[in-house]
Amino acid sequence: MTIRWTDSISDPIYNDSLAIRKDVFINEQHISPAIEISEEEESYHFVVYSKENTPIATCRLKQLDDTTFKLQRFAVRPTYRKKAIGKSLIQEVESFVSKHRASNIVLSAQEHALPFYLKQGYVVSGRPFEEIGIPHYPLKKSLSLH
Repeated sequence: MTIRWTDSISDPIYNDSLAIRKDVFINEQHISPAIEISEEEESYHFVVYSKENTPIATCRLKQLDDTTFKLQRFAVRPTYRKKAIGKSLIQEVESFVSKHRASNIVLSAQEHALPFYLKQGYVVSGRPFEEIGIPHYPLKKSLSLH
C-alpha cells in the first residue's frame, strides 16, 4: 500500500481521487456531481494505492488558516473497507498536517462514519446537522506538535 498526494488538479493522482469519489459519493450515495465535485483547487488530494497500484481510498485536505486544516471527501472503495486502510490514510493526513506546523483538523462526518472517526481520536465539536439530506457531525482533533 502506498499513499500519494497532490495539490494540482492536472495531476493523475487527482484524477484517481475523483474516480474513487465518483464511485462512493455519486454512484453509491447518490450525491449530485455538482455538489460532490466543487472547491477542488487550493486543496491537497490524497490517494491510497493497493500493491497492484489500484486507487482504493482518498480524501481532500484544505488549509483553513495557520493552525487548522479541514478533512473532506474521505472515501474508501467498498471492497477495501474494514481493512484499516482508512486508519492508515488518517495517520498520513495527520502527519502531513503536523509537518505543516498546524495543530488542528476539523471535519464533518456522515453519521454512519462517526464511530470510525471517534476511534481515531476525533471528538464531536458541535450539534449534528443535515447536509444534502445526510446527517453529519462536526468533529475536531488537536494534534501535538513535536
